[in-house]
Amino acid sequence: MLGNSQLFRQPERVQSAFISKGIMIELVGIATRMRPKAPMQKHHHVTVQTDFGIVGDARAKVNSKRQITVLSAESWSEACAAIGKPTLDWTTRRANLFITGKKFGPEDKGKGLRIGAVTLLIVGECDPCNRMEEQVPGLEAALTPHWRGGVICKVLRGDDLTIGDTGCILELS
Repeated sequence: MLGNSQLFRQPERVQSAFISKGIMIELVGIATRMRPKAPMQKHHHVTVQTDFGIVGDARAKVNSKRQITVLSAESWSEACAAIGKPTLDWTTRRANLFITGKKFGPEDKGKGLRIGAVTLLIVGECDPCNRMEEQVPGLEAALTPHWRGGVICKVLRGDDLTIGDTGCILELS
């Protein structure tokens, strides 16, 4: 039988993390979809499970590299401005989490992203697909440069997430 310290031990990668350059992030949006291509549903609060994703989201799967997608509000604004649609809702991008305070780039691959008590591993860029073009002409091209489409993440530590939760980028060793 496992003791409490073994049951609640965090993955080693999370234990050896430190905050990167004081970047403060705020969670300003949460959305999921029940199945692929289904409309995005906005939430105020969700539960995230370790090595799975957001409970109830179609993309949530054990051992997937794309358990959660995260979109930067700053990058989304740039993409929308590029196509002349500054009021386009962020859920058009079909990301799970919408954050302020950070624009992602290639230097973020392999880093951690902590929001509230949840820790994500940034696996890579979330490349825009032709679904973006189907929704709004020019959106796929506008999301392509500078990782504007956001990042794909794997869940290292799950917990509850609520709009307004804050976080930071973590250097994982």
